[in-house]
Amino acid sequence: MAAASSKPKTLIYNWVEERQCEPLETGNRNPDGTLCTNLHRVGHKGLLSVHSDSSTMETATTSGVSYTPSVHSDEFKELRGGGEGGKRENKLKKELYKLVESELEEEIVKAMPPPFDFKTVTKQDFMASGFIPQEKEQVHNFEDDSATFWRHNIHSITGVSPVVDSSSPFKRNTAFSTPIEQRLYDN
Repeated sequence: MAAASSKPKTLIYNWVEERQCEPLETGNRNPDGTLCTNLHRVGHKGLLSVHSDSSTMETATTSGVSYTPSVHSDEFKELRGGGEGGKRENKLKKELYKLVESELEEEIVKAMPPPFDFKTVTKQDFMASGFIPQEKEQVHNFEDDSATFWRHNIHSITGVSPVVDSSSPFKRNTAFSTPIEQRLYDN
């Protein structure tokens, strides 16, 4: 019985809800005769939902609550206040639905932003339509050495090891470790 008479302590971040429930809990028993401890377990009616009948909330589902009947269902026809109607009435309704649907579709299409142009910089700037490349004046030989300042002035540059033969590939140069007298006599 000690558990029924003691009031539970307020949680640190739950004090706002507890203060709102304070007037509902007068003593150990509520006006309807239920124990306060039972209310803390089950909860107060009407605080989290506007439905006072708890049986509807126990059986309600999200899809059931948010369901709207389709245009062609019997529920919708009953809500509209009519039965089946004649052939002409049904035909006029279908035409009206199509007209409203096309108008709404036009409004939606007008409200949509223009399609974004997904082109890379290369496609946009360098692959322009109608571009005709120039004809080649001569076929480039990739085995030729390019004409550079260093290639033309190779013999007049100081501090560079001598080139014996320009056609030979690069090999180890022993001229750095060979004494100068011996190099002079070899030439």
